[in-house]
Amino acid sequence: VDLRGNFGGNMWPMLVAIGPILGEGTLGYSFYPDSSFYTWNYKDGKVYDENGIWGKSTKTFRLKSDNPYVAILTDNVTASSGEAVVIAFKGRDKTKSFGIPTFGVSTSNRSHTLSDGSRINLTECVFSDRNKTKYGSSVYPDVECDEKETLVNAINWISTKH
Repeated sequence: VDLRGNFGGNMWPMLVAIGPILGEGTLGYSFYPDSSFYTWNYKDGKVYDENGIWGKSTKTFRLKSDNPYVAILTDNVTASSGEAVVIAFKGRDKTKSFGIPTFGVSTSNRSHTLSDGSRINLTECVFSDRNKTKYGSSVYPDVECDEKETLVNAINWISTKH
């Protein structure tokens, strides 16, 4: 899963798309300063938390082989929702990440309407993996390597697993 150059956007469609590879269940969390959190879940083509469904696929599919080996590729442009996808793979069995640390905004924003009607987005929580390890800054790969080595190292690791 090549997340190099993925500078973010909306994490929910990304999690829907990659959900069959991630597997069903808890993918991660959004942790707030007051210690409250929301759980990122995936099941039957839907991603959701305690507030409801945030994304769904019109066509669900199953992998030929459950729980495949997965190599995650990162760079210093992988940011925000790209980092959310990296974090969703953290703690997943048969997964290893390669590359350089991510940009460092593994956080979530919340939009607020001000008294004059304008809106402001504030960073209010940090991302956490399925084991509740909190990030909020750069996500380090399991194997740090330069850009030229990233893909080669990932391919070599995957090829030894089959």
